[in-house]
Amino acid sequence: MAGATLTQPVTDRTAAVARRRRADIQWLRALAVLSVVVFHAGGAGIAPGGFVGVDVFFVISGYLILRGVGQELDRNHHFDARAFLARRVMRILPMLLLVIVLTALASWLILGPIDAWTALQDLQSAALHYANVHLAAAPSGYFAADQTSPALHLWSISVEEQFYFSVVLLGLFMRTTTAKPWIAVIAGIVIVSFVLSATDGSEQAYYWPWTRAWELGVGALLGLTTRGRVRPYPALLRHGGRAVGVGMILVAVILYDASVRFPGWAALLPVLGAALAILAGNGSDEQPSGGGSGAIARLTSPGLVLGDVSYSLYLWHWPVLVLSAAALGRSTIGGSSAIVAALASVVLAVLSYHLIERPLMTSPVRKTQPSLVIAYGVAAFLVVAALLALMWSSIRTSGSDAPEPSGSVTAPPRTDWVVSVPADAVPADLTPSLTEASSAPVYDGDCLGVMNLTDKPVCWAGDTGSERDVILFGDSHAAHFVPALDTIGKERGMRVMPMVLNACPSLLIPVDHLPDGTANPYCDKWREHQLEILADSDPEVIILSNQTHLYEDLTADPDADPAQLLEEGLSGLLDRLPQGVPVVLMSDSITWPETPVNCLAEHLDDATACSLPRDHEPLYTAASYAEFVGGRENVRVVDTLDLTCADQCYALTDSLLIYQDTDHFSQAFVKWLTPALEGAIFGK
Repeated sequence: MAGATLTQPVTDRTAAVARRRRADIQWLRALAVLSVVVFHAGGAGIAPGGFVGVDVFFVISGYLILRGVGQELDRNHHFDARAFLARRVMRILPMLLLVIVLTALASWLILGPIDAWTALQDLQSAALHYANVHLAAAPSGYFAADQTSPALHLWSISVEEQFYFSVVLLGLFMRTTTAKPWIAVIAGIVIVSFVLSATDGSEQAYYWPWTRAWELGVGALLGLTTRGRVRPYPALLRHGGRAVGVGMILVAVILYDASVRFPGWAALLPVLGAALAILAGNGSDEQPSGGGSGAIARLTSPGLVLGDVSYSLYLWHWPVLVLSAAALGRSTIGGSSAIVAALASVVLAVLSYHLIERPLMTSPVRKTQPSLVIAYGVAAFLVVAALLALMWSSIRTSGSDAPEPSGSVTAPPRTDWVVSVPADAVPADLTPSLTEASSAPVYDGDCLGVMNLTDKPVCWAGDTGSERDVILFGDSHAAHFVPALDTIGKERGMRVMPMVLNACPSLLIPVDHLPDGTANPYCDKWREHQLEILADSDPEVIILSNQTHLYEDLTADPDADPAQLLEEGLSGLLDRLPQGVPVVLMSDSITWPETPVNCLAEHLDDATACSLPRDHEPLYTAASYAEFVGGRENVRVVDTLDLTCADQCYALTDSLLIYQDTDHFSQAFVKWLTPALEGAIFGK
């Protein structure tokens, strides 16, 4: 008979329970939003897996939404799609659109033209409920160190909105009067979605609705199958289940980091943990929607408060963090500034909840005029999307007319190849355009990316059928040369092996964490694995290229001497390479204090304003490398600045954009650079 309580019709008692909130779920919401906020606020050392808070939210949403649908079917034998949509519109849209509008205005005022242009498009995708699909198309994944879109977090809101829409379609399609068919269909969706999630190893899997649907589906199945339970489990099961479930979530928050392939199998831990915690509390710890009183209320009030404002806090925290960093002239925010920004987000969330969110949720209009609520909701997000389109389309992102090429200025010593000093205006036919460069990958290939596996698959370029090998070894500053080396390899009949990994140098410099503070346990292992491969290989030449200045900040010792790190790391690497094999060492490129694309957008009529002296970073010049190399006869240093700079280092040359971000060359420029790069590496 115990099983009968899972599907029994809703009685007066269960109807009353349906109108109450569960303190344990409010605590779960509090845990979820705190995990995400701490993770985003630079607390990767405290909660490196804080991003799993979103997965907890998905389970809670699936549970509450389908529990309500199941209870409605039991009570009315009918699914009211209009009432369902009206509730969702009143619950989600007002706060979402408010945050989108205010974030758009702040982005317009604070960010540079290109960053604002990108942010406004991201926000528009959120207003139209496809932010996850839009962000999946961007080259920077969710965990990218340079991910500074103030709309990044809204991908999960779009996933939930797509879930709501799917529930409506499912209800209209099935037209069933009982919940059993829903259980069968959702169970099938969960299985298919999980298989897709577990087998899709791409960065885009983090955003796709079909790789996330199973997380909402787990909660949905739980809500449907336990919707009629009104009596609590025995205390041991209740408290033990909660403890184990919350413990599973905390293990993921503490032990996971950006290197974990996600969602996939790894998401099982927080998802099943959330489901177990919710299941353990079924039929117990219900508090009236208006709050409780006495000892229980005092004990649960912190969780209830954070649970209440969790939606608003989630919406506010990321744009406040990102735009605060931009206002302070930083790419990321941390320390006391992050704490202040996070607290400001809490204040905004509390005010939003009491002034906007709660009054609208309790308004009778959603019940009396659901069609009107839906119509206003659709009109509101279409109007906001249109206004955002007007805003980003009005930002000038290119020059007016293509200028005549300027005279060439050279700086000896160099090859016979010449970089030109740009004309006054940014050419209208700039390749890539400023907006294209702002979202361009380092190169079109699947060899680069943050990986946690030492057995990262080999990706060949050049003449892949040749047995004459060229090894390219380094981080993303090696990877941006791949388009040129691919052409060179095909023309010379040489196979190119790019041994490249983001934020991981080939130099023997120990890397402790990523630029955002997240632990980096895989870099040193990956490098060692590549060196083992090299020891058994017989390449014709090894090309080394690294963003050396980055790693002085990524070691475990914050007081390490940069020059000593570089010298010891280079010497240690050269000692490990196959002896006698020619080694070409590319000196590092200039790193700009701000993205040249933004600089050019702000100086469309004076492109020469975006320049840096050739000795901007003397530690990383070819002379520094030559001094460190010493008398190694098989090592030759190529001065990258001779290939990429004129009298100064400019952001463009004629109609080619040289830098697509602060330190990576554009693919178009590297392809044009091919003859000069070939001469520098292989000689004439």
